[in-house]
Parts: sequence; structure tokens; C-alpha cells
Amino acid sequence: MKNYKIVLYSMEGCPYCDELKGYMQNEGIDYKPIDIEAREKLWESVKKVTGEDFVPTVMVINTDTGSPKFFVPDVDFEEPKECFTLVKEYINGIRH
Repeated sequence: MKNYKIVLYSMEGCPYCDELKGYMQNEGIDYKPIDIEAREKLWESVKKVTGEDFVPTVMVINTDTGSPKFFVPDVDFEEPKECFTLVKEYINGIRH
């Protein structure tokens, strides 16, 4: 896990975002939360890359290569628990 940086794009009052944050915290997985309402320009750039406007969106950056991998609602997962599992498998090298 130390070779990855996790960024979780969310917004205030989003129950799915809060649920995903809870899974990450309970497992001791470090992540940087980004409030998309406070960082609108950054969120606009994420939307251009993903083609979607949904939260929670997770970006996992391989710190060795700088390559990002996005996990986007309704594209990669339906429920926060599913996203958490995908992220966990990805950082543990189980999923690419």
C-alpha cells in the first residue's frame, strides 16, 4: 500500500461518500479527502478525465510511476462497499 496515494473526491452531505470514508478509516487505509464543492476547478479536471460527474470518485496514484487509476460510481461500481473492495484489491496488486 505504501506505493500508492489515494484521493477520494466527495461532497458534504453525501451518504455514499461518508460510507466509503468509513470503510477506508476502519481498515486504516490513508486517503486524501477532496471536497468537490471547495475545489471546483480540480473537480472539473477530474470530470474531463473520467467523463462522469458522480461522487464518491476515487483516484489511486501509483507513486512509483505517477499513473492514476480512477474508480467511478455507476461505471466501476454501484455501492461504496464495492468501491472499497476494488480499491483494496488494486492497491494490493490483485486487480489491475
